[in-house]
Amino acid sequence: MEISLKNSLGLLVRAKLGFSWTMFLFGVFVPLIRGDTKWFFISLILAILTFGCSWFVLPFFYNKVYVRNLLLSGFTPIDTYSKEVLIENGIIYDSSKKVINISKQKNQNNMIILIICLFLTFILSVVYWNIRQNIAQKEVEAIITKLERQEEVETMLKGMVWGKEQ
Repeated sequence: MEISLKNSLGLLVRAKLGFSWTMFLFGVFVPLIRGDTKWFFISLILAILTFGCSWFVLPFFYNKVYVRNLLLSGFTPIDTYSKEVLIENGIIYDSSKKVINISKQKNQNNMIILIICLFLTFILSVVYWNIRQNIAQKEVEAIITKLERQEEVETMLKGMVWGKEQ
């Protein structure tokens, strides 16, 4: 669903709601391109902390967060379709058909869900990192053991060769 928003200076922004395929494919660069510096740094820090796994969580939330930030910075829907879509998605509510207010309770609930998802992503990233470290450590130990056996065989063969020559 694409909506159109306009600010008091006449700047028109078309924004989509729902899953953000651009965020999924391009990650932290999407907020940077859109001029959303706050979420650029948030997504960059999360990508670093979660070893990139936050790229699989943020696309579910980013478009909604981006539209909310636009509304908070003074943008308003330019047509009834955009207004209805925002009301249906719980981003705004229309109390008197004149003033559009941001639904703070839904915003707080969605932020809590976002924080929980990112926390779980961080935990899964740490577990994944530990598993990879353990596998790598076992591979190194196997290589060392193989090299030690190879050295033993070489020493044994040298001893056999030296024994025959004498």
